[in-house]
Amino acid sequence: MNAAARRMIGILAGVSAVLVGSALAENSTLVSRLAEAQSIAVGLESHLAGAEQHSEAWTGILSERRATSVVYEQLLDARTGFITALSGASTALTSAAGKVDTAAQLAGIRRLQDTVQAERTDPAVVTAATAEVVTTTTTIATAVAAYDAEQKRLAEERARRAAGAGAAASTGTRLPSSGSAYDRVRAALDRVGGGGVPLEQYDGACGGVQAAACAFPAGVIRFTPALASWSNARLHWAMAHELAHIRQFGMWGSLTRSGGYASLFGGNIELLANCMAQQRGYPSGNVWCSGAQLDWSAAIWGGSVPS
Repeated sequence: MNAAARRMIGILAGVSAVLVGSALAENSTLVSRLAEAQSIAVGLESHLAGAEQHSEAWTGILSERRATSVVYEQLLDARTGFITALSGASTALTSAAGKVDTAAQLAGIRRLQDTVQAERTDPAVVTAATAEVVTTTTTIATAVAAYDAEQKRLAEERARRAAGAGAAASTGTRLPSSGSAYDRVRAALDRVGGGGVPLEQYDGACGGVQAAACAFPAGVIRFTPALASWSNARLHWAMAHELAHIRQFGMWGSLTRSGGYASLFGGNIELLANCMAQQRGYPSGNVWCSGAQLDWSAAIWGGSVPS
């Protein structure tokens, strides 16, 4: 082989080595980049897996919150109905005051209220409590209606008896038609139960107003001569009315502080005197008292102020 051929072979071998080395170097770079890409891919897969886990967790929390929100909305709706039922129960309890014993019903309603306030998960508990309050309210209202009906019956019965007594007073034993005005008024006062009460004639000045008859705290009843011209029934009523005031004066402090006096008579002492006269059988003719008022009046005649 001549020198030129050997030189050519050397050049080709050198070129071949350069090409192979370059290819190997490029391949090594690709391998390195592939490894880097695979590492990144593994990292991304790890992050993606973590993100998916977080997503599932947040999805579960969101689902739970939505379910809780639905329950709270149902509880709110149920509690609205319960509050309405409580309002009705409060009205019924107020109407029963002094008429029907509602201590047990009130205690039951308070227990139901505590149950509803503590409930956080089951609207059915609130709905059941509402139904129970409504039932209790109906029971109270029924008892009050029965009480009122009985009191009305008793009042009508007393009114009939009082009317009969008034008629008897006007058509029965006659008051003196002759003699002085004092004699006629005295006889009427004695007949209604005021035999021991002093009676005096006066000019009609009674606490800043003019009145045909007037009772005074000192225990005396005064009258004008014109009173003697009244009919038997009206004169008996007038004396029973004034005698009632004499009785009231004897217990004035406890009487005027009484809750029954305020609730039944509105603090009206004249109405109480009329009811006391009616209870004795001498109605005024234009004021009719309820059974409860007449019962209360009877207690005053008896010397005690009902609680």
